[in-house]
Amino acid sequence: MPFNRSEGSAEAIRQREQSRWLSGKLDTVRGLRPALKSRHEWVSGRASVARANSGLLRQVDALRNRGLLFWQGVTFDFGLSLDADDHEIREFSEAKARQCERVLDDSRDSALVIAEVLERCRIDSGLIINGKTGEIKPDGWQARVCCDRWWRRKMRVVCARGAEAVARDNGMTSKRAGAYVSNFTFRRWLSQQNRNKLLLEEMVATNDEGQEFTLAELAELGQSNPVLRRGELMVRMRGFEEWAERDAVEWVPMFYTVTCPSKYHAQLSKGGKNGKYNRATPRAAQEYLCSVWARFRSAAAKQGLTYYGFRVAEPHHDGTPHWHLLLFVCASQREGITSLLEQYALAEDGTEPGARKYRFEAVEITPERGTAAGYIAKYVAKNIDGFAVGDDWEAEGAATDTALRVRAWASVWGIRQFQQIGGAPVTVWRELRRAANNPERVHETEQLKLVLEPADAGDWSKFTGAMGGAVCRREDRPARVIYSEKNEKTGEVRRGRYGEVVRRVLGVMGVDFLVVTRFREWVTEFKNRVSVLVVGGYRDLYQAARPLAEGFKMSPRFKFADGVYQCDLQGAPPARPLDLCQ
Repeated sequence: MPFNRSEGSAEAIRQREQSRWLSGKLDTVRGLRPALKSRHEWVSGRASVARANSGLLRQVDALRNRGLLFWQGVTFDFGLSLDADDHEIREFSEAKARQCERVLDDSRDSALVIAEVLERCRIDSGLIINGKTGEIKPDGWQARVCCDRWWRRKMRVVCARGAEAVARDNGMTSKRAGAYVSNFTFRRWLSQQNRNKLLLEEMVATNDEGQEFTLAELAELGQSNPVLRRGELMVRMRGFEEWAERDAVEWVPMFYTVTCPSKYHAQLSKGGKNGKYNRATPRAAQEYLCSVWARFRSAAAKQGLTYYGFRVAEPHHDGTPHWHLLLFVCASQREGITSLLEQYALAEDGTEPGARKYRFEAVEITPERGTAAGYIAKYVAKNIDGFAVGDDWEAEGAATDTALRVRAWASVWGIRQFQQIGGAPVTVWRELRRAANNPERVHETEQLKLVLEPADAGDWSKFTGAMGGAVCRREDRPARVIYSEKNEKTGEVRRGRYGEVVRRVLGVMGVDFLVVTRFREWVTEFKNRVSVLVVGGYRDLYQAARPLAEGFKMSPRFKFADGVYQCDLQGAPPARPLDLCQ
């Protein structure tokens, strides 16, 4: 029945009562509730209220993990909202870790109960149960499920993806509402980035020579720096192009675009809900594209087809990924590779309207179109920092602004944006460049000199040639990375937080050389840390720690040890002395 806006009618009274009842239900949901409610009001003006309410309640229900699990006096409550704030996630994680501690023993039943808890929390139970045999894994998982930090990491991912999936299904992820990710998810991601930045600034790494740096300073020197990341990618892409020009084989640069079937898209390209959408997440769409590539790669290997290049995964405005592939293919195999890739790209729903036009595109990069590296440069920059791109037509905004939303999209859904296809391993390149910065530790041989000099000079083309070419098998390359499980100074096996053996890059090895590139031992710790022991529950500790934390840059962090809760006040020293007490 259409919405009757007359205040005195019986229908209007019923509408107001229904609205009050619905608002009471929505009060149990935080974060996305205002956006969902506004969406409900928008729909209710154009359709029946009953239909709008039922759709809204489905979305609200999808935001919550519901239900209880009882086992030998322990009650597991799964009532966490997927749009919960970080404090709620911390409380939930702490509770689940303590409950798992009480349940855990050597019996099979306790392992099955904890596996059920993980499934209820939307965490893969493969950590405990072998997916192929159904047997319980002997060890490695007990310490994890009893650790609140492990739970926090997992639940942050679960909540981020779950809330974004609901927002996406509800039309909040689009060029009109919030391109690539919803505004709610984008704000939450920015908040997480800010917390990470503060954490890195407050942690100090000290090596065995007494050199001290904050983790924020070290992070700026690596691939987490967008400028350095973009620069290295472009160096490697340009190097591949130069190698193709100087190699004896005739290579042709091809640019392919592969898009998912219509059912993976929540929104139409011009905006509006897609009637064929099957509620698949962007991660599911990425897995589909990976399966297409895996089948193509297997078939190409059987037919002896050779290629190398780069792959870029970027989102449509509704968050659905599509792939751009810059491949250098053998001129005589160009038609075969193009035909084979098109075959697998259209194997699923290839007869739907517009499939051949929109789901697969092949372009040969000729001199008239520009260079191969230049052709893909905008796709690289658009998905990192928007440098020199201008406007992002997909999101209808400046690329320097929308690039942040693309990074949020890749982070939330765990999608690898860039991948090298073929060519020399980039880890060898990076480790050799590290070795070149410490020449006093390098004993040069003829073979080492061949790979070290181009790596140090940043010449990916010559480095590719020195490493056996772009399509050489990995085992036939003259240099490879080696790993170590032991501390080089003490000889002890390195173990992680949960007791697992940790392998670390040691250096690069060839037929007649061994270069150790990781010869420093580092210790990380907070600049300032004050501990307060409070006997009581988590909420008691939180209330007690808040006044003491005034003046600190960071919020208190809590852990459970030896039967008591411990609060670490981490950050810069407070403006006034702390009055610490038991």
